[in-house]
Amino acid sequence: MLLMHNHAAQQAQINSSLYQQEIKADLVNYFKNKHRVLPAEKKNELIYNGDVEIAFNEIVKIFEIQGGAIFQANRVQSDVNNNPFHPITPNNHGTSSSFGAPPKPIAKPQKPSRIL
Repeated sequence: MLLMHNHAAQQAQINSSLYQQEIKADLVNYFKNKHRVLPAEKKNELIYNGDVEIAFNEIVKIFEIQGGAIFQANRVQSDVNNNPFHPITPNNHGTSSSFGAPPKPIAKPQKPSRIL
């Protein structure tokens, strides 16, 4: 019975270790993809070109300095993500979504109820 418990504990430890490695790899992959869109001078080479362990340690170091802000898109990245083939539209929330098209007619007012 003790042997089965030790084997189960060992399997759980192996599964936990594999899970941690998978999470590390996913986190590093997230940051590598995030750095992919940045210009070369703004990329962190340890994250972008390093292996999983080196990149993970660099991410942890940056997290200790900047906190959760490292997970947010920065302004430069948002500008790079804009589609260059999509025309820039003004940010008018009250207008129709078809920029350049004639305006849609305003809905007719509802007639008052004639119940007596």
